[in-house]
This record gives sequence, C-alpha cells and structure tokens, in this order.
Amino acid sequence: MVEYFEENGSLRCVFQRALDTETCGQIADSLYARIDAAKLPVVFDMQNVEIVASAFFRICLVVGKKAGGDKLTIKKVSSPCMRMFKIAGLDRIFTFAE
Repeated sequence: MVEYFEENGSLRCVFQRALDTETCGQIADSLYARIDAAKLPVVFDMQNVEIVASAFFRICLVVGKKAGGDKLTIKKVSSPCMRMFKIAGLDRIFTFAE
C-alpha cells in the first residue's frame, strides 16, 4: 500500500493505486508512526495513484501539521487527482512538484 524510502534527506512515501477511505484507514497509523520516527521532510509520491478520497486529504493535513507545512511535498499527481486537491482548496496549502 505504501513503500518508504529515505533519500536526499527526506522520507519518500510511495502510494499505490486508490487512496479510498478504506485504504486510508488501513495506512494512516503506520504512516504517521513512520513519519514521526524519521523526523525528516516528507514527500508523498503519487505517480501510481488513480483515485483520492477525502480521507487522504485528512492524512495530508495531519502530516502537514506533524512535519510542518513547508516540509510536505506532494509529487507526480495525476490531473484527475489534482482536480480534487484544487476543489478541496489544498493546492493553496501544500507544495506540489513534478
């Protein structure tokens, strides 16, 4: 569901396919624990993600608060998923990169 890589001074979290409500419920606690333990800036790699639910936006907000808003970067977001971030207004809160 999530693969973790420590590289270039950050923790890269690579998500798979659908980040629906059920999946987010299954990964949230372990994701938060891994981020807390790493104490590094966080990169969410979404190159393989096809669907995001509002539960994932909550994860983004929690991680942004834990890591610090400027220490969470969301990368490789598909157009449909980016549309959802924009609708939620999160495109103005987080840093997005290719």
